[in-house]
Amino acid sequence: MKVKGIYKRGEIYWVRRMVNGINHRESLETTDLEEAIKKARALRQSGPVSGDESILALGEKWRVAKVKAGEHRPTSDASAAGVLKNFANFFPGKTVKQITTQDIETWHRHEAQRIAKITAMTYLIGIKAFYAWAKKNNHVITDPAQPVKRPNLGNASSRRSFCTAKLRDKIIEGADNDDLRFILFCGFHAGLRRGEICEVRNDWIDLDNKILWVKKTEKNDKRLRKGEKPFPIKNSNERPIPLTTPFAEFLKGYLREDLGPLDFPLHPNNGYGSGRYRYDIIEPFNAHMEKMGAPHVTPHTMRHTFASLLVQRGISLYKVAKWIGDTEKVTAKHYAHLAPDDKSIDTLV
Repeated sequence: MKVKGIYKRGEIYWVRRMVNGINHRESLETTDLEEAIKKARALRQSGPVSGDESILALGEKWRVAKVKAGEHRPTSDASAAGVLKNFANFFPGKTVKQITTQDIETWHRHEAQRIAKITAMTYLIGIKAFYAWAKKNNHVITDPAQPVKRPNLGNASSRRSFCTAKLRDKIIEGADNDDLRFILFCGFHAGLRRGEICEVRNDWIDLDNKILWVKKTEKNDKRLRKGEKPFPIKNSNERPIPLTTPFAEFLKGYLREDLGPLDFPLHPNNGYGSGRYRYDIIEPFNAHMEKMGAPHVTPHTMRHTFASLLVQRGISLYKVAKWIGDTEKVTAKHYAHLAPDDKSIDTLV
């Protein structure tokens, strides 16, 4: 059976049509003729599909559209940019239309082995959102991400996993250099997010009062020096975090006297490139966790350990929420089950 404009390349049906006066050929991504006819009909009704683009080029348009619509905040936009860069780097040379469902499944499996499964799933959600937008705006005929199912992580979620105090201390003590030890203290003893750790400046740290202040830097901030990028904090919450005694003692020897208040104590000479982070902690972090026999521990696990151990020891959810920079409602949702119950009153007798 022949249908005008539809033909085969191998086993796959394609459609031939005019786009802006140019003869254009597009894959219908199916081996079934009836389905190909339906897709071709829907394609003609939806108007012209734009020309093929690189993942990063179209991704930039998607991000701009989301920011204009108020659907992406600065932090979520930075996250989306990082996911798109990761995705594009995994498929060098491939364009948006050349990506298949199998490609996305292969990429997601790779990420789930490289990083925490919960993080890999958020990456997948980002790519699914990107391709859903691309299809809606006629950049692709079919959405290759739509058939990819989100995994059921069950209890694998990093929000439910945290280290014991014994494992936490073992991991810190096992660090073979002070930069790594600083990273671990920031996560385990202050609950900093991965992106916050590399943005700590000397003026965040007040050793006299034993406080670490998480501060944002905005576009026209006087604290922002030439070549530096603004640092928006998630939820825009600047916050003071009391320094634990071990962390404060470590900082006394770690902070360099030759650096100014706006300098970064962690790899101060690292500049900002095209990546998401000024300095990405993930490689030395993962290598250390492998060495310590704790590959399940992620940067976010440190943050959950900080909050979980505090709640377990009776610190109020209100205080923990203030220290980790989340709302009390979100903090209660994830950590309230760890709080001592009423029977703990017996610890007073």
